[in-house]
Order: sequence, then C-alpha cells, then structure tokens
Amino acid sequence: MKNILCLMGCLFLFVVMAKAQNQGTGIGVIAGEPTGISVKFWQDHNIAIDGGAAWSLGKNATFHFHGDYLFHSFKVFTNPAFVFYYGPGLRLRMGTEDHLGVRLALGIAYFFKYIPLDAFLEMVPIFDLIPATRLSFNAGIGVRFFFK
Repeated sequence: MKNILCLMGCLFLFVVMAKAQNQGTGIGVIAGEPTGISVKFWQDHNIAIDGGAAWSLGKNATFHFHGDYLFHSFKVFTNPAFVFYYGPGLRLRMGTEDHLGVRLALGIAYFFKYIPLDAFLEMVPIFDLIPATRLSFNAGIGVRFFFK
C-alpha cells in the first residue's frame, strides 16, 4: 500500500510540474479513420505542428502518415478551455496502392485545467494528388498528454 501511495504522489507531482497544453510536446492516441498515435509540437502560443502514424482497419487495410501546420483560435468559444484549430497538411497512405494528398485539418480541442492533457475532435478533408485526384475525409477523436 505504501508503494502505491508513493507512486501516486510522484505521479501527482509530475502532472503538476508538467507544462500546459499549449506548450511543449504532446503524445497520445487518435481513434477513428484512421486509428493510431498522435503527436503535437507547439511552436508558440497559437501555432503547432502535429503528426500521426495510424492504420485503417477497413477491408483495405492501409497505413497513414500525416503532418499538419495548425493555427489555434482561442476566441471562438466563450469557454477558454475550448480551442478551434485549423491548418494545412500532407498525408501519405500506404497499402496495395500508395496515395499522397493535401489535408485541411479542422478541429476542436479541450484543454483540461489541472492536468497537462488535451482531448480533440477533428474532421479532415483530403485531396489526393497521387496516383489520381480524389476527395476523401478522415475524422477522429483523441487525447494527448503534454511534457515539458
């Protein structure tokens, strides 16, 4: 029991000392289409670069890599914990046929007040350029933990 309490105390101190969600680096998961790992690197208070490595679980299983340059608007919602974000990016999808396309990430993030965690919901239209032009969409919900 002492070990568990000590571990919980150390975890609490780590969480309190970690930076806010609009600073540092976050890593977590995204579930949806596709599902995988999500990372976010803040450049300043309003700009971040995010990326993902994920897989599609449908009948034509594929692996996705994406990266976005995101702008954050803290004035869209009256509650400062909610943030609207948007930005351009690229996506590479590898499977039986490889695809390269441009993305436009549109999302809402929620910054938890006392822990360095954000939850997000995003919808991303994708315009494939290679091997042929095609419009598709990705959507997902996720959570990331932020480190100093």
